[in-house]
Amino acid sequence: MTDRRAVVLLVLVIVLWGANWPVMKVGLNYIPPLWFAAARVLLGCATLFAVLAAIGQVRLPERSDMPVLMSIGLLQVAGFLALVNLGLQTVEAGRSAILAYTPPLWVALLAVIFLRERLGVRELSALALGAPGLGILFSPLTFDPAAPGAIAGNGLLLGAAAAAAVSIVHVRGHRWQGSALRLLKKSGGCGSLLRYVVFDLRKLRDVGAEEPGSVGIVRRELA
Repeated sequence: MTDRRAVVLLVLVIVLWGANWPVMKVGLNYIPPLWFAAARVLLGCATLFAVLAAIGQVRLPERSDMPVLMSIGLLQVAGFLALVNLGLQTVEAGRSAILAYTPPLWVALLAVIFLRERLGVRELSALALGAPGLGILFSPLTFDPAAPGAIAGNGLLLGAAAAAAVSIVHVRGHRWQGSALRLLKKSGGCGSLLRYVVFDLRKLRDVGAEEPGSVGIVRRELA
């Protein structure tokens, strides 16, 4: 791949990923949070399955990959998307994206604790620049803790970031036996299954209609 093509692809990913958050915010006006998350993952799993079938790579994962596969499915897929969608109910799309994509900060700290990694000058410099930068983008002066669901919504988004960070550290310390593409489909399936079993999607109706804010939304989602 040429440098020019790589730059074009990087810009395309940034634009699509950034545009995804306002689209999710609008979509949640019409679809309950967990239905929305489940539909996204199931559609992604179906697409990946079709790709794997086309290239002849459909097979069961290695047993040694199962623990990390469950970690990705439960934390980085099911947990992350569920918490993000719940948080987006009461938090602006821009602020939500900033909070949800703070895992690199937590991963650096968790890797030092659990993987015994050492942070070099570049890593420490990145953390020193990244943390204040995120604080500026978050714009704490505009944050109103008295707004309905503000604290709960922001907490849910930070919880999503924490769940993803734990899974990333688990993946980082794992030695893979199967291909990442095949395992991605399986982890998505684990995430979808968890949402159906734990949250019982048959009960997701009129989410947030009676009690405002993220607290009311979470209560009805788990009812």
